[in-house]
Amino acid sequence: MNATNLFFVILGLTVVSYVFAQRKAISACGGHDQIRKLHSLPSYYGSYTALWCALPALLLLLVWNLTQPAVISQIIANDMPQKYHDLGAARLALVVNDVINIATGGITNNDTPEADIQTAAAHYTSLTSLAASLQTLVILILAAALSLLAYRRIDAQFRARNHVERAIRYILIACSSIAILTTFGIFLSVFFESIRFFQMIPMGDFLFGLHWSPQT
Repeated sequence: MNATNLFFVILGLTVVSYVFAQRKAISACGGHDQIRKLHSLPSYYGSYTALWCALPALLLLLVWNLTQPAVISQIIANDMPQKYHDLGAARLALVVNDVINIATGGITNNDTPEADIQTAAAHYTSLTSLAASLQTLVILILAAALSLLAYRRIDAQFRARNHVERAIRYILIACSSIAILTTFGIFLSVFFESIRFFQMIPMGDFLFGLHWSPQT
């Protein structure tokens, strides 16, 4: 299963876990007429279970898909015959790129690739397929297991609202931190590039010069 399909499966499991947790909370207090006996509204119990289902699984899905290409490429590079390693790191990287292009149906540097490269391409395809299967299995088990653990904690006295609000607060803090770090990174990039630019072009000439010369 590819990452996109797995993402939608996780969303489906999240919805299912929300519905079942909400129903359990209502039944735990004795029905809709007794909801006031619950510490939190039924929706909080559903949200609590849904968060445990979705967040760890989606985080693992993101990390997996960010790291998988580099890991598989490194495995392919390590398994290449010694003659390719003797060409140097830059040339080996080009060979690995050819392997990936052959495996994925992309454009290669050679119309008739060597047998070693074709073998490596087949190996790449098998590793990618294995990684996709493992990803699906691990993430679905994680989502189901955490959903079940959260579901089992639900009772009339469980403080679901506190947990949900705390989780949302942490999510907002994380998003804000990412936004701040991204802005800071952009600022540093512009700052250092400006320093490099004004080392080549004097600031006075840039601000007040009357001579236009893009070549300089």
